[in-house]
Amino acid sequence: HGFTLGVVEPVEVDGAVVSSTRIRGAIAAGDLQAAERMGVRPHLEGTVVRGDGRGHKLGFPTANLRFEYLPAMPPLGIYAGRVSFEAADVAGGQPALVSIGTRPTFHEGGGVLTEVHLLDFTGDLYGTRLVVDLVARLRDEQRFADVDALVDQMRRDAEMGRAVLGAT
Repeated sequence: HGFTLGVVEPVEVDGAVVSSTRIRGAIAAGDLQAAERMGVRPHLEGTVVRGDGRGHKLGFPTANLRFEYLPAMPPLGIYAGRVSFEAADVAGGQPALVSIGTRPTFHEGGGVLTEVHLLDFTGDLYGTRLVVDLVARLRDEQRFADVDALVDQMRRDAEMGRAVLGAT
């Protein structure tokens, strides 16, 4: 039929063979560094939609991305990442904090939403397609007793995110 076949030997990383199952497991466990060592950097893509506007009021405006949350996605939590405006530029982009979660401080039993706070960015992103490159998991999602406690934690998250991303 005019094609050739070559055998590729298994690739090992960290003492075990790399497989799609192992990569999905690392991502689902939030171990983004292990996934990257196996050649995959998890990223999410979506179009920015209107949210509640709460992030802007709290001093952390967010771009809201809605899509179906799947088990092979990273676990709910807060991540440091980079955002690009073109799929071809996944590894570059604007430093950001990424929340994948249900917003438990404000909502009971809500659906999973991805909210992206681009560090040091101003502008209107509604309708823009974003590629969110997840670099490191910072912490689990959590419910806060009040808005002040949440904002204090968001400030600490921003500091951690800047440190991880090398953003000043």
